[in-house]
Amino acid sequence: MRFVTLVRARRSALRIGAIVALASVLFATGFAPASAAERPSLRKEDAKLAAHQARRDTQLARREAQLAAQQARRDTQLARREAQLARQAARQAARQAAQQSKRKPESPTSAPVDTRRIIVPEVAGVVIEAPLSNASTRLQAALDTWIRAHAEVGTMTVAFRKNGQTWTGSASANGTVGPDPTASYRVLSVTKSITAALVLRAAGAGRINLDAPLPPLRGVNAPVPPGLTVRHLLRHQSGFVEYTSAPGFNADETITPTRAVELTLRAGLANAPGTTTTYTNSNYLYLGLLLEQTEGRSYEELVSSLVGPLGLTQTRVDPPDRKGWAGFSSGGVISTVGDIALWGDALFTPERVLPNALLGEMQTFSDERAGLGLWGYCPCAPAKPGEFRAIGHHTAAGGMFFFPSERVVLVMRAEANSGDTVERARSLVTSLTAAF
Repeated sequence: MRFVTLVRARRSALRIGAIVALASVLFATGFAPASAAERPSLRKEDAKLAAHQARRDTQLARREAQLAAQQARRDTQLARREAQLARQAARQAARQAAQQSKRKPESPTSAPVDTRRIIVPEVAGVVIEAPLSNASTRLQAALDTWIRAHAEVGTMTVAFRKNGQTWTGSASANGTVGPDPTASYRVLSVTKSITAALVLRAAGAGRINLDAPLPPLRGVNAPVPPGLTVRHLLRHQSGFVEYTSAPGFNADETITPTRAVELTLRAGLANAPGTTTTYTNSNYLYLGLLLEQTEGRSYEELVSSLVGPLGLTQTRVDPPDRKGWAGFSSGGVISTVGDIALWGDALFTPERVLPNALLGEMQTFSDERAGLGLWGYCPCAPAKPGEFRAIGHHTAAGGMFFFPSERVVLVMRAEANSGDTVERARSLVTSLTAAF
């Protein structure tokens, strides 16, 4: 705020200087009225001076806003750092308490109650003091043990949601404090589960027909191949090539969703619609543009209207962070592991996000395990939804997984951007569920 005050003081000084200068001129001329010949010239000079002053005011206002924004960013960074230090202290205290209890067991009646803020209740963004020393300590210990057995991961940040409660934590293979579990990150292809839910809600309202010919998009200068439907795109059975492989793509240039879809359509289909499952971001970029065209709102607004009532306070859509990547409705959502755990829990709870019938369609899988914005995991064979070990969407470093048997949602974010993330999720949920 000190910077803002200095700017305001400087603006006042400039205005006072201008007034003094004008007064000096008036006194020097004896307040003599201008002649008729001089008046047009004076009016022009007055207009120039007014325009000049307006430009200076605008520049000063912009500088003032910049300084205020800088101060706000510094305050936010400081608050995050303080929160991280508090969490580190809480985890250290929990470990010490666990070690102490092993050395000197206490009776249940005399054991002290731990009220650290670990479990997040049903309403996201509202943290309550809850006595859960046993659960939080066991979950952290289980994660620490798991990371030591999977050192190649580097670090792991997780959210574990069961029975309406969410635990978030992190661990590092080298024994140091893990990443901040409340930090925002790009959830990448987990975005597709949100896009699919928006499409299905529009279908339920009668604004999108899943099985009618795919509508063309305004602003996309390329024809839509015949035989395509929205359902084909949702299940990655459109035959689209990935826009990054289409002729004309340049990885060194910024690309818009419209341009990406245009390149995809101009490249033609790799196979007939409905015959093969081929995962491509182009499918979901098309769906995002179709949602905007159908609903008359931006994709960002649609996502906000969906996740806001569910309590996802840290979830939003951000522009791409690199060239050659469109993001948007195929991978443009930024969130936290805790928020995505809330999303998974809501999505797989009938009638919260989708009515039963549409949720059933979303979880109807092809022979290649592709649902509508979701995938079936473990076993990797055609099966009914309940026969899959997990349902969700994975990424190179983690993902969101719902385990029907345990009624658990697990969200993972690993440092290592490689490896079998599905196998990691399976083994991790087993460890955490046993510790819960």
